[in-house]
Amino acid sequence: MITIYRKSCPGKFWLVVGILLVLPLVACGPVLVSQQGSQGQATTMPAKTSGGGQTSQEQQLAQYLFGLINHDRVAMGLAAYSWNAALARGARLHDMRMVAYGQLSHQCPGEPDLGTRITNDGVVWRAAGENIGWSNNPDPQQGVLSVHQGMMAEKPPDDGHRVNILSTSFTLVGIDVLIDSQQGVWLTEDFAQL
Repeated sequence: MITIYRKSCPGKFWLVVGILLVLPLVACGPVLVSQQGSQGQATTMPAKTSGGGQTSQEQQLAQYLFGLINHDRVAMGLAAYSWNAALARGARLHDMRMVAYGQLSHQCPGEPDLGTRITNDGVVWRAAGENIGWSNNPDPQQGVLSVHQGMMAEKPPDDGHRVNILSTSFTLVGIDVLIDSQQGVWLTEDFAQL
């Protein structure tokens, strides 16, 4: 199973498009998040993490995903994203929270909303977005690839993840991949425009 969500924050308006991909079937449904942080339903996953530090495998998977995203951008005639370490650190904290609560969500209980999280990371942004995903593929690299391919295969009007990846507004990305104790792969891609 692969689960992915997208969140976009142009200025102060927040929109979340939730997509649940179950290979080979696809089911889609929107989730709205208001500026006050009220949230639609989250997807619960069976997972707990074994620790907080990023492993070398997780670092490699984040860089692999960064390469996939920039490959697709360049293939579409777009400039590659620049890596932002502050966004990546924030993405790591978000992955850790999702795993701790066992749910794929853009805002876990007690967690600030995306805009506040990115501001707290030290990024002064004009627009921000987020894609999150989960896979239980036994091969973590294949799990990351499957989530990314699912995002890139989206079709309008249900193509919010693809829109974030191929945005002409965002210039920065920070990515984290977390492998939980049951070998589930969680990922967060945080995008920003300065």
